[in-house]
Amino acid sequence: MLTDRSKIGAVQEILVVNRKSNVATSYVSRSISARLLEPLHYLQDQGLLKFSVGFPSQLHGQREVDWAFFNKAMDAESLSFAKELKSKGTRLLYDIDDHILAYPAYSGAKPSSQNLEIIHEFLQLCDVVTGANEHILQLYREHCPQIGLLSNGIYIERYQCPGKTDFSINELRIGMVNADFLKIVKFKSDWLEAVKLIRDRYPDLRFMYYGDFPPDVLGLDNWEWLGSVNFDDYRRSLFSRVFDIGLVPLGGSEDAESFQFNLCKNPFKFIEFGAASIPSVYSDVPVYRSVVTDGDSGFLADNRIESWVTKVSLLVENSDLRHQIAQAAQTEVREKLHIRHAAEELLNHIE
Repeated sequence: MLTDRSKIGAVQEILVVNRKSNVATSYVSRSISARLLEPLHYLQDQGLLKFSVGFPSQLHGQREVDWAFFNKAMDAESLSFAKELKSKGTRLLYDIDDHILAYPAYSGAKPSSQNLEIIHEFLQLCDVVTGANEHILQLYREHCPQIGLLSNGIYIERYQCPGKTDFSINELRIGMVNADFLKIVKFKSDWLEAVKLIRDRYPDLRFMYYGDFPPDVLGLDNWEWLGSVNFDDYRRSLFSRVFDIGLVPLGGSEDAESFQFNLCKNPFKFIEFGAASIPSVYSDVPVYRSVVTDGDSGFLADNRIESWVTKVSLLVENSDLRHQIAQAAQTEVREKLHIRHAAEELLNHIE
């Protein structure tokens, strides 16, 4: 628990500037919730600061604040508002949790040359720039030498549900969460084939999916679409066990064009599924290899059909194993990926 107010002196007021998703513009950004609101909720609950959230169009002319936070903003309205705030003495923080200067072909985000210019202007304008992992820091230091780390985490206590999980239920629900198009390219058809083989082997399984686009757009035949819901509701649904087993595919070195981008991805699915005690299978790629101990806190599957079928089958067939992995994953997240660690880093950035 953070109790040392001397880190920031008087309680500061933070304004989080919202935006539409860069991938699916009909939705509000989830990165802002995961990256900025999560540590701010924790710090506000500790009495260390106050924050509010709004879109630029809602915020013009409001009272002055100490800091304004942006995440991956690349639109002219956000930049104009940032300049307005800066002229009034508000300090600015710009957060990056993707390689936003080089989105891959599989992504729904397609920044224009103007968007890229705006990103560069933000990097020069802001007082603090934060990156979500070491790969991002390395890539963006040439554009912004002062960039610092703001780690990922989850405020577990905000989402917890009472009661114990029954890992021995007969009807198992396989779940996936995907905020963009499938993040696999060369392995995509084989991964879909692996899912088909699993479905054929275990016909009573239910397959469910949270995402921006209908399942058929992603090639997910006969998956129940849970839609794209409010961020807090989504996370609480995980803690209420909307899924029993999670699937997290991600392209590896076989996808040369997108590999650098994928190296900058963050292990949000392990953070969320682990915290919610959902045993899961992850692609054996650097981002998940860095947090998942294979066979202990989850399963790492090579991007091959046989590996995915084998690892998922182990979880389907063994309720004791599901329970063991779920407990190990939750312990790992509680100890190493709780939001208190990122909250401490954030305080250091704005002191």
